[in-house]
Amino acid sequence: MKVLIVEDEPVIARRLQRLVQTHFADRLQLLLHSDDLDEAFLYLQQQPVDLVTLDLNLYGEDGFELLRRTSAESCHCIIVSAYADQAIQAFEFGVLDFVAKPFTEERFFKALQRYEQQHAMPGMAQTLVVKKPGQWQLLKVSELDYIAADGHYSMLHMTDGSVHLHDKPFERLLTLLPSHFRRIHRSFAINTQHILRINVGSGGRYSIDSRYSLNIPLSRRYYSQINRLWHDR
Repeated sequence: MKVLIVEDEPVIARRLQRLVQTHFADRLQLLLHSDDLDEAFLYLQQQPVDLVTLDLNLYGEDGFELLRRTSAESCHCIIVSAYADQAIQAFEFGVLDFVAKPFTEERFFKALQRYEQQHAMPGMAQTLVVKKPGQWQLLKVSELDYIAADGHYSMLHMTDGSVHLHDKPFERLLTLLPSHFRRIHRSFAINTQHILRINVGSGGRYSIDSRYSLNIPLSRRYYSQINRLWHDR
């Protein structure tokens, strides 16, 4: 269990550290603290963590910027902030919980328990955040048709025909998606709920037509598994 606490008030930071240590006990492998958004971002790049607790105001800087730069789906995030009026916006980023300051130990422990419940069921992302010129866009996972690897990034192919570049690698992104997203190729994964037909071509070539896309590559390695899954629906 690896946790990063992003908090600029020393007293609250120490309290959060103590509560995290108490709750996870010997399951806690790493506990980091940062009071700076740039430093926190570097931590997340260099040392992936399981859980982030994030204040929304760090010496006047907007804590949402960390979510915009990493996306909430890169790890689970609990907001701990006095700005309760921003809870709706926080949940739009896909955060796990919003703990309003001042908070009780019981309330924070409840948020940690919610993390554990969700952690036992990986792949629960409901939205994905993609960067656009001058803005950030939220995409619904339910409207994602398939994903394709693109170097260190992923291409999101949506049911409306639009395509978006996501800054997470294909392998990492796939672990964040619900279980009905299945790998069908070294570089492709599909929402199996959208499969319309499986095509068998000459020379042992396979592809999938979804309700929204045609000829998505299907490798021989995954053909039997996907074919069974499709017929068993």
